[in-house]
Amino acid sequence: MRRSFLFLFIGCSLPLLSEILRVCGGVAYPDPPGGWTYIYNGDQLTVADDASGFASLDGTWSHSNGSDQWDGSVIGGPFTTNGVFGVDNAPGGANLITENGVNYLRMQDTGDPRDYGYTDPCNRKVYFGHDVEADGGGTDIMDTGVTLTFRARIPTPSNTTFPLDPLHRDGQQAAGVQPYPAAGDGYVTSDGGKGNFVVRQSSGGAIAFSLTQTNDTTGGDPNVNRANFAGLTMNEFNGNQVSGNVNFGQGTGTNVIAFDPTQWHEFWIVIRKDSANIGTHQGFIYMDGSLSPRVFRITAGDGNDYPQSYIAFGGTATPQNWALDVDFFGYKIGAEFPPGAFDHIPPDITALSPGENVTFYPAGNGISLSATTQGTNSLSSSGFKLTLNGADVSSGLNVAGTPQSRTATYTNLATNTIYKGELIVSDQAGRSSTNRLSFDTFVESSGVLVEAEDYNFANGQFTDNPAPAGYFGFAGTSLVDYFDTTDTSFGTYRDADAVDTQVGTDTARAKYTAAGATDYDVGLVAAGEWLNYTRTFPSGNYQAFLRASATVSQQLLLDRVTGDRTQPNQTTTSLGTFSIPSSGRLNIYGYSQLSDVSGNPLAVSLSGVQTLRLTAPNANDDVQVNFIFFTPAPAAAPQITSATISNGMVTIQWTNGGTLQSTTNLNVSITWKDLESDGSFTEFATGNKFYRVKR
Repeated sequence: MRRSFLFLFIGCSLPLLSEILRVCGGVAYPDPPGGWTYIYNGDQLTVADDASGFASLDGTWSHSNGSDQWDGSVIGGPFTTNGVFGVDNAPGGANLITENGVNYLRMQDTGDPRDYGYTDPCNRKVYFGHDVEADGGGTDIMDTGVTLTFRARIPTPSNTTFPLDPLHRDGQQAAGVQPYPAAGDGYVTSDGGKGNFVVRQSSGGAIAFSLTQTNDTTGGDPNVNRANFAGLTMNEFNGNQVSGNVNFGQGTGTNVIAFDPTQWHEFWIVIRKDSANIGTHQGFIYMDGSLSPRVFRITAGDGNDYPQSYIAFGGTATPQNWALDVDFFGYKIGAEFPPGAFDHIPPDITALSPGENVTFYPAGNGISLSATTQGTNSLSSSGFKLTLNGADVSSGLNVAGTPQSRTATYTNLATNTIYKGELIVSDQAGRSSTNRLSFDTFVESSGVLVEAEDYNFANGQFTDNPAPAGYFGFAGTSLVDYFDTTDTSFGTYRDADAVDTQVGTDTARAKYTAAGATDYDVGLVAAGEWLNYTRTFPSGNYQAFLRASATVSQQLLLDRVTGDRTQPNQTTTSLGTFSIPSSGRLNIYGYSQLSDVSGNPLAVSLSGVQTLRLTAPNANDDVQVNFIFFTPAPAAAPQITSATISNGMVTIQWTNGGTLQSTTNLNVSITWKDLESDGSFTEFATGNKFYRVKR
């Protein structure tokens, strides 16, 4: 690493050299024009207590926050348990090391030494923050653009000769102190967007990047919630609103880059607001000198440790144990791409509609987007590819604009359809950006929508078409309106009975946003629990779609209540089953269609006031239910049931409506003649003739 030094002494409880803020750094990449706004070079370790504020490391870092319990000690040496800052030495800590020509900072958190007789501060979390606003950064630095740079690795006994303390795993004191893992000890993002390297804007939102090893876990037990992944992890993708559900394992699981984290790697990361409004931000991640980025949609977390915008590094989760070597860590205000990388940036997709996991999206709005490219690159209209439900529908795209700035629209969406697809935009060099599509075009007014939290109340009472959160506070009657095995817990939405209603984590629906209402779910569902729903159905056949999430694949049962809904001991008949696949996380929702025992979709006949029961026979706090939508079943396709010739007469019979047509040839130009529409037709059998039924 290139270095230019200027030193001075500062007064503190444990005086060490502190380096004046400087702006040069980097091994694999040259500095950005004008240098970095700030760089910590991993070669200063001023030890300052909490009361000293931003005075640690090079004199500009603070560990006075709720996510730190550093005791001021170094790694190694005899341990002491009294928890006096700057005096005692608990397992873990922070060291300056020079090894193989690299000066770096090592930090280690061995778990939770309190379980082994130590007193705080005991290095059960080590976390330093640097005030970005003091450097001129804004309250919305991630939205307006910020660039991070760092070089780091996970230490292992084979890649270092300097101390690594044994593990004091959280809650595992019965097994005793364990040796530091031969494969290294990394970290997974936790606490709403906190990790090894963090940037947060004071207007709201934090994004973290962590070096992760396969044996890492979210807690002290080495066999539970293992990462089973090695490389760089970051905030999960979980929509376009700041969320607490962005930790490792809480999103789509796609925001990862695989590599060996025990070797030194240098990163240049550009973060800016996601103009497509798919995530909260976009991340362009360059690594080890490459000028071709990996591009991610990222959801900012709600983790926060200081009132101002800041960068931070270390680890914040008491249940985890980890070690990290840092050569340097810095940032620049603004979205600054590496020198020479501009022509390697893939196309940028913006203004994409619909967003991820949108429900009840108007089909007439179609799919629309804008795409731009940079430098000498260009976009051809043939570089736009759209796939919906497995079919390539790119020919239906209307692409307009210039080679560097184009728009595309698709207007052939059908109503009451669930769509999954992929949109790819490629430039002239084949560099592409991909956006996955997942949405539905259900029309609420065409069917009957039943919110999971709006189960019956007061012995079978109900309301048709309730407003958003319209059942707030209504109490159901146990064994009449619901059955819940946890009688001592009460819901957030309906807190007068034992059903576990809670704030939903599905994508916000337009009707709730417009009403300023909170959408609730039913969660913490246990085996055998059920809920009754009474609604008035226009007469017809319906398909039923359950919106839910589950961490274990399971079935929910839908029955018709045939007994008196106002009394206990109701009789029921089965209507079908919803088979819910595991999404791995309770905040990733999808649809399951009502089906028979073989998985064949069912249509159910409903008319007038009907009481339906949803039962979870095998749940174990591993499923959340948002709503059921009953949409009119499409009419069955016409089907010819018989075609006979007798006594010179041909007779055609068919079902499911439609008009029988005939033609005398199947050449390119075909003229079909309408014959009959009542399901049966007879005529003389003369010459060649072809028949079909059209509706």
